[in-house]
Amino acid sequence: MVPLTRAPGRESDRLRFVEVPRGHPGATLAEAVRTGLGSSPKTLPSLFFYDDEGSALFDLITQLPEYTPTRCELEILQASANEIVRSVHGPCEIVEFGSGSGVKTRTLIEAALGRQGSLQYVPIDVSGDYLRASAAALLADYPELEVTALAAEYRDGLAALPPTDRPRLVTFMGSNLGNMEFCEAAQFLGDVRAAMGPHDRLLLGVDLVKDTDTVWAAYNDRAGVTERFNKNVLARVNRELGADFDLEAFGHWAPYVPGKDRIEMHLVARREAVVRVEALGETYRFEAGESVRTEISQKYTLESLQATCLVGGFGIERVWHDRQGWFAVALCRPVA
Repeated sequence: MVPLTRAPGRESDRLRFVEVPRGHPGATLAEAVRTGLGSSPKTLPSLFFYDDEGSALFDLITQLPEYTPTRCELEILQASANEIVRSVHGPCEIVEFGSGSGVKTRTLIEAALGRQGSLQYVPIDVSGDYLRASAAALLADYPELEVTALAAEYRDGLAALPPTDRPRLVTFMGSNLGNMEFCEAAQFLGDVRAAMGPHDRLLLGVDLVKDTDTVWAAYNDRAGVTERFNKNVLARVNRELGADFDLEAFGHWAPYVPGKDRIEMHLVARREAVVRVEALGETYRFEAGESVRTEISQKYTLESLQATCLVGGFGIERVWHDRQGWFAVALCRPVA
């Protein structure tokens, strides 16, 4: 097939930015706070880490010496991007869940442009301003790129994908799948599968089970950036919902749970606290030592990844590893 090309246009002409309305229960910060802080044990979804401040902090985390997943995944993509893109038959589009700054995605974008001459890229991210800035940077660097940026939670973005007559390479990188329980991950993959055609492919990046010291250090860095990232969710509740959390009254705690092969991130009350959330008209009490779980980071084996994919409607075609065997990137095909 002859690669399709188009004349490069202005960056503004090549960007379509869409703010997708939240379309399912529990999708707003207010709903998450009401439900999560009203439950026992208390929880807050990791989705709400990623306002502009949280996204910037996460970018800092990916550059820390203790945080291995980003470097390992980038190593794989730099070595294998051309092979990954060639696995999709004909000129394709790239869709990315949780696109962030788009640093790793550049390897796939460059491989696709080198193969087909032009590319439609559809990043999906909850942080709208951050998404817009990332899209602008990509458009400035790649004149043959067009971007439809969806400011949305994953499932809302999935429902808002623009129509296309090209096969899609759908990417879910950064071990974001690990932020879900196994059953939730399989359900999400099932939603993705329902939106895909037989010639589309899914690219998953997952952090693998490894020695516990290495895993623990990635979420308990010496510089304290992960602690700032974790506490930002409370700062966001203060900013957006008029709460009065004292951030110094809560400590960062991120233990490794060996029986579940995962890290759990918590915010632990250092003393008794009473927090008022004005937007909800609610008051929440915290006992000394009580925690709010803010994230899980599940570590996969190839067996658990294969099982999760199969329940979600995917078969694994190919797996790439970094040199240390700490991370895996899996190319998956839809199955009946």
